[in-house]
Amino acid sequence: MYSHFSTHIYPREKSITFNKVKEPLGELSNMYSGTPIYVNGICIATTEALYQASRFPEYPSIQEELLSTSNPMAVKLKSRQYIKYTRYDWDIKKVEIMSWCVQLKLFQNANPRKE
Repeated sequence: MYSHFSTHIYPREKSITFNKVKEPLGELSNMYSGTPIYVNGICIATTEALYQASRFPEYPSIQEELLSTSNPMAVKLKSRQYIKYTRYDWDIKKVEIMSWCVQLKLFQNANPRKE
């Protein structure tokens, strides 16, 4: 369970911003589909599934449920019902975990836009 909340300020000029997956750089979003990633031989449909599953390392059944969900918004919504089981260090680790998820996606899907 969370023990505290922290706030980070990211200057816009040093950040990549986008609002929708169909906009420029939208493929970087966790809500972008079509860029599956593989971790330990498991195919994961979206980075959102991997990111949300990473919240619950002590609960493999929750992770399995989230990792088997292909719709990124559905994963996000499902994870909310388990919020009380969030790892204790989530607020400290979540940016690092997000970075790892996005890096995996980019390394494994060098050219994600297939339009």
